[in-house]
Amino acid sequence: MKVFVTGGVGFIGSHACEFYANRGDSVIAYDNMTKHELIRPGYATDRVRTYNWDFLSELGVELVQGDICDYEHLVETARGCDFIIHTAAQPAMTISVESPDMDFATNLLGTFNVLRTAREIKAPVVCCSTIHVYGSKINETLTEGETRYLRTPPEIDETHPILQGTLTPLLASKRGGEIYLQTF
Repeated sequence: MKVFVTGGVGFIGSHACEFYANRGDSVIAYDNMTKHELIRPGYATDRVRTYNWDFLSELGVELVQGDICDYEHLVETARGCDFIIHTAAQPAMTISVESPDMDFATNLLGTFNVLRTAREIKAPVVCCSTIHVYGSKINETLTEGETRYLRTPPEIDETHPILQGTLTPLLASKRGGEIYLQTF
């Protein structure tokens, strides 16, 4: 099987690439290698972004630097793939407020382009969602544990209300992407 992973060098995408590569599948990691979300906290941005790139390369993953907002490049790179995993996103709340156009382009137009690509190449697509679709009010249900946030119960029921609390461009773009997923 040939698997195409958008945002393949990011946190979730790199794990998907690693899983399928270790299974022996052919994998393409498609990532624009942006560093926007890493600059503010002062990380060594070049090193952080290239770590996963180098790790995936050693696993035999084909790495392609490209942007999901560029439909032509996206669809041509994905041709011949059997399955698409869409993890590419603009995930930072601060960036969505400071640059809502970047947020809209990546999370809404980019997701739309991935869905068009899946339709064009006749491949199923799975999309990784986010807690952001529930709105800021979901934060009231979280408590800080020793190493991570906790919630009781840990899972969020399918009937849980969405877009509750203060809304931001990030919440709108992520939910808009889900609506396109439901539409396609």
